[in-house]
Amino acid sequence: MRAVLVYTALRAALFAACLGVLYVVGARGVLLLVLAVLLSGALSLPLLSRRRDAVSEVVVRRGDRIRARLDEAAAGEDDEAR
Repeated sequence: MRAVLVYTALRAALFAACLGVLYVVGARGVLLLVLAVLLSGALSLPLLSRRRDAVSEVVVRRGDRIRARLDEAAAGEDDEAR
């Protein structure tokens, strides 16, 4: 869970940094927001790839645990039905 929070905080910080730079450059209004979203999204691909991989591992592990619990529950129901 910590990896998800760190990644989210870094994405928000990157967006805020892009927003600030674009504001100083002169972008305003909706254009400022659209450019900041696009720029921060593009920059996050190379800059945050390790963090994104860590989040992916957490999500996959959690999904595997849930799937295993569901399989165990289904097997238990099958045993009860016999």
